Amino acid sequence: MMGLNLANIRHFDISDDANETCNVSSGLRHHPPNQELQHGSDLIPARLVPAFDMPISLLEFDMKSSRLGVALESVTITASEVKGVIRVIQSNARREVGVRYTVNNWLTFSDIQAVLRLNEEKVLQWELFDFILHAPLFLNKDSSVHFAVYCQTDHGEYWDNNDGENYTLKSA
Repeated sequence: MMGLNLANIRHFDISDDANETCNVSSGLRHHPPNQELQHGSDLIPARLVPAFDMPISLLEFDMKSSRLGVALESVTITASEVKGVIRVIQSNARREVGVRYTVNNWLTFSDIQAVLRLNEEKVLQWELFDFILHAPLFLNKDSSVHFAVYCQTDHGEYWDNNDGENYTLKSA
């Protein structure tokens, strides 16, 4: 699910000792929290930092938003979440706004929907949508989370992928 390598496979048989199979995860509690993971030292607790700059000026951001129809306005990163705001041009058309992200360089990806901010004062022709991406707990040392924001309507798709570079969060 998180794009990481499988660590162990254990096959259970009905003839296995009931005490052994009743609580498979009980053995995990005996290891100190900072002990190296069984499948190698390449996994570390994920601490993500952006590898991109947010727009420098309001004018630059307004131009980008107008050109693309959708734009990443801001990102806040905590230990377990990446929260962001997406700016979308106002429309009465049916639409879906969200984030497409990957943790394995686009071998697989997932989409999460963003939610329209209610009772928000309209800023010119824009509406704001919020999203929360739950960060992976562990990543390889050189791993990254790549994402782009989108708006799909009956009239077409609009993407902001950081000018073809993707928005990237690196493991620090």
